[in-house]
Amino acid sequence: MEQIKFFFKKPKNIKIFLLIFKKKKIEYLLINKINKKNFITEVIDKKFRRKGFAKILIEHAKKKYNNLFAEILLKNRNSLKFHKKLGFIIKKKNKKNIILQYRYNKT
Repeated sequence: MEQIKFFFKKPKNIKIFLLIFKKKKIEYLLINKINKKNFITEVIDKKFRRKGFAKILIEHAKKKYNNLFAEILLKNRNSLKFHKKLGFIIKKKNKKNIILQYRYNKT
């Protein structure tokens, strides 16, 4: 219910893209624009992981936005590997070495 409330009352700096497959919402990509940077967050249903759906939404975001950033926990090795494969590079690590920030720029 909280997610539904958020979708309807979301701030203007946030864009949400949904991926629907066979009438089921299987993934969403959220883009949060902060100071000319576009932070992405993607969430995909476990049953649909490793099938190319996340790549579809991220490729869409790469075409539409410059300066994409993804903050990823170091322990989330699958996500780190996936984002590297899509052209994201390590921009910086935080002081506690907990989060990697990946950056993608259009060339």
